[in-house]
Amino acid sequence: MAAGLISEDEFLRFTQHFLTLNAKNRDTWELRESIFNKKQVYLYKKVSVVVDKPCTDQGVGPTADEITSLEEEDSSCLESGTDNSTLSPSSDPTGDTKGVAPVHLVYEYHVVYSQSYNVPVLYFNIYKADGSLLNLEEVWSRVPDMYRDRLHLDRWTFLTQQEHPILGRPYFQLHPCHTADLMEQVAGISSPGNNSNYIIAWLSAVGPVVGLDLPLTFAHMTLDEPP
Repeated sequence: MAAGLISEDEFLRFTQHFLTLNAKNRDTWELRESIFNKKQVYLYKKVSVVVDKPCTDQGVGPTADEITSLEEEDSSCLESGTDNSTLSPSSDPTGDTKGVAPVHLVYEYHVVYSQSYNVPVLYFNIYKADGSLLNLEEVWSRVPDMYRDRLHLDRWTFLTQQEHPILGRPYFQLHPCHTADLMEQVAGISSPGNNSNYIIAWLSAVGPVVGLDLPLTFAHMTLDEPP
């Protein structure tokens, strides 16, 4: 590993270590492979949330207070374009549910290795209850305020829509052009003999921008079980 970059072999090694910790954390990440080339693999996770405000409300992100339903295990609804989950009504502080229209969103995250940039890339899509996708403006509106303010000038270059390199379908991505610089600044990540898992450190840094929070237990367990 040099200057914040990793090789594909290192990516696979960190991925296997990540999945080992994932199982111990009882998290829902899984490894998927291309139907055309089994050597092409990616990490996959789906999270279902119910939020109190529509996607068009500016400055609304999937905060902990909004999340009422997490970690759906069945991914068939995404593959078929439908969602069979049940919405539970939200209440306002007075206990009155009238007039409240909770919004059901499904976040689908993929971690794919980029051979062009030699870093992992976070691809994702956000689905509404009817299976339709959020557009770029709606996705940007769900980025938490602290990140939107910081990334405002670069938002259309940092957050872009591209063809998924394995699936060949449109997905949003956090552009990898600054990943190496970011990871080079992570304390000890490039030092020989360090106990950090590159994927865990990277996801912890970039995931919250698009509603993906990695439990701290991943980092704690890395110290006990280095890659």
